[in-house]
Amino acid sequence: MIRDRFTKLLQRLVAATVVGAMLTACVGVTPKMTHQGRLLNSSGQPVADGNYNVTYSLYTASTGGTALHSESKSVAVKNGLFSSDIGVTKAITPEIFAQPLFLEMVVNGETLTPRQELMGAPYAMSLAAGAVVQGIQPITRTLLGIPNTGSALVVANLDSSALGGHGLVVMNRATPPNDTEAQKVAALEVQADRASGTTRTAYAASFVSDGFRGIYVKSGTAGAATFYDAIFDGPVGIQVAGSCSGCVLAYTVRNVGSSLIQTGDMLAAAGVEVDQELGQPIMLVRKAEAGDDAALIGVAKNMMARNAVEEVNGKRIGGFGERTGKTAVTGEYLSVVVHGLAQVRASSKSVSKIAIGDRLTIGEGGSTRATGVENSIARAMSVVDGDGLVWALVNAR
Repeated sequence: MIRDRFTKLLQRLVAATVVGAMLTACVGVTPKMTHQGRLLNSSGQPVADGNYNVTYSLYTASTGGTALHSESKSVAVKNGLFSSDIGVTKAITPEIFAQPLFLEMVVNGETLTPRQELMGAPYAMSLAAGAVVQGIQPITRTLLGIPNTGSALVVANLDSSALGGHGLVVMNRATPPNDTEAQKVAALEVQADRASGTTRTAYAASFVSDGFRGIYVKSGTAGAATFYDAIFDGPVGIQVAGSCSGCVLAYTVRNVGSSLIQTGDMLAAAGVEVDQELGQPIMLVRKAEAGDDAALIGVAKNMMARNAVEEVNGKRIGGFGERTGKTAVTGEYLSVVVHGLAQVRASSKSVSKIAIGDRLTIGEGGSTRATGVENSIARAMSVVDGDGLVWALVNAR
């Protein structure tokens, strides 16, 4: 009777085979694992030297079940010792390693027991810094009940409890010295392949959530400048397929008037210029004054800076970014809200006169009640606060 006896050293070698299978799969080579052991007879002596017919099978349980992988081969044995590669005569499907596995050997028709559980090598518990995961699996692969998961990496959290935790956590503690350098690093960078020469690529990222928000984005910290939560850098920008809650439409503009512009000021149109480096039109504005009803376009919001433009990893950085402060002098940039909720600076003469629902237009020193619909670009949604600002629903003509 043949018995399969493993030493502690052998157990470590067997455990390392799982790592080998995963790493070879990453570089596009047939996944395989090495198995070593010593065959002894019923008296505890090494079996006779020679070649033995061996069938290797991988199961999800220590006994019973259906094999997820099986292959047979001839294995050379000398002094009872053998070393064999599994996954050579028949390819191992990589995704089976996403669960506990047990290896069973059948030698010359005799099943050896117990099955050996595959153990993780210490360094397989975490990826080393700089590790690269590559994949060539076809998109028709189905994993964990989800079709088309062919990819370089699949992250699955199978804890279905109420507090099952995150599926993936990505953190980056890089500390760039300034905003320009900060644009070159990210906690997570996702890119579709642009080097294929085709006119179209797939989504760079797709977020789907069943029963809750699809994605949550937050930027800035206490005491820091308030930056955009997201930048959509494309000719179309963004499409909202469903309802839009709390949406604000704002443009970057340049102050070409002689007056300083503050957050909340109503703005008047003063023309358009094309930014040659960015290739995009920039609206020119000035602080609105009494009598500018027909030229009103929106309300000043954040102050902006024009930064140098460059490309990093296929991503354009620079251009316009938010800056600290609440004022823009002649020649400086800012954003103007043309649709959505914004705080509007009220005229000192209208503080006690503006009521919720009033239509607003420009008056002496700030917004005031409009005499008609045609003169209004906003509608008051609150009374004027202690800073002289009133929340208004802006809707430029």
